[in-house]
Amino acid sequence: MAIMMMIFKKLNIPVASHKTIGPVKCLEYLGIILDTEKMEARLPTNKVERIYASSTKGFGGYHKGEWFSSSWSGNLELPDEKKYSMAFLELYPIVVAAILWGSKWSKKRILFWCDNEATVAIVKKGRSKCLQIMSLMRQLTWCACKYNFHFSAKHVPGYENEISDALSRFQMDRFRRLAPNAALQPHQCPPSSEVMWS
Repeated sequence: MAIMMMIFKKLNIPVASHKTIGPVKCLEYLGIILDTEKMEARLPTNKVERIYASSTKGFGGYHKGEWFSSSWSGNLELPDEKKYSMAFLELYPIVVAAILWGSKWSKKRILFWCDNEATVAIVKKGRSKCLQIMSLMRQLTWCACKYNFHFSAKHVPGYENEISDALSRFQMDRFRRLAPNAALQPHQCPPSSEVMWS
């Protein structure tokens, strides 16, 4: 490095010292961390947004102090296992989150946390054999294109997804304990006709 700096100086090539670092094994370049030890390129943690979505009796989602919660009867017909799969019920609030907050996610990478492995696989692949699930995936993909964000999903055990679990079960005291700085009022959930791609 010292030799290179000496050559630049002799040739009168300007060097921004505040931008010069090295040699290092991990370097951020153009907003991407390049790590030669792990042999990977990754986004810094401050550029990855995490969204929590869950569904049981109802559904809910939480992101940076904002939240929503709704019963299934207020949005869809009451779910039964014959009509809607658990993967559908877990994907639905993810799509609601994208509709509500997608405009705030421009140029960001969004990581949806979900306690259902089938839903995580569907979000990562972007497709499913189930037509109802594909209706949701099309809407999620549309939101990502419209608002210019990239998304993926990560499986987390239910006990680590406590905030959304509390919202989906309408346990507001528990929710307030877990997220004391959350907004006082929830976002209004869009009707199912806006959530389901037709």
